[in-house]
Amino acid sequence: MPDNGQAVGGFVFSIVAVGLLVVSFGLSSIVSLGCAIAGLVMSRNGKRKVESGETPKHRGLAQAGLIIGWVGIGLSLLAIAGWIAAFAISAGDDSFNLDPDQTREVVARMVWV
Repeated sequence: MPDNGQAVGGFVFSIVAVGLLVVSFGLSSIVSLGCAIAGLVMSRNGKRKVESGETPKHRGLAQAGLIIGWVGIGLSLLAIAGWIAAFAISAGDDSFNLDPDQTREVVARMVWV
């Protein structure tokens, strides 16, 4: 009985996309978007293998990979839009222009909180 590596791989890529997005607070949104798209494509291929009768394995993983992949794409696009908006707002506001010492202090507080 042939295996369904596409379904498993698609599920893993989709989970990695959402997990990476959450762990990095959206900073990895472009990488997460790529992983989510890869997960979506691989899950769709895995689901097609099950539907065509090539293999009965991992129908559930393929379906879960599709759903999580779409969620990952949506969240990644929201994170990208949010970061673009944050940079656009900060670029137009003169109060965000910190000197290097203030920048180091702000980054140190963010990292050690």
